[in-house]
Amino acid sequence: MWELKTAIYGEIKWLDKHVNKKLANYLKCRQLLPGYENAPIGFRFTKSGVDTRFRVALEEGFEQLGKDHSGLDLRLEITD
Repeated sequence: MWELKTAIYGEIKWLDKHVNKKLANYLKCRQLLPGYENAPIGFRFTKSGVDTRFRVALEEGFEQLGKDHSGLDLRLEITD
């Protein structure tokens, strides 16, 4: 399950709204889709030129989400 994003900069509020809330929805939805109960969940940032500070915030945020949801195959892809 992939969420495609075009953002190249943002703040903590952006991460909460566009990553944390979406992840919670994916976690709920995949339990309702036969065959997707343990599907990986990924966020792919498709535009190049992601702001360095935003990239660091994304990477740190995803690292924390991985710790908060142990056993979840959570993926982050950022286009360079």
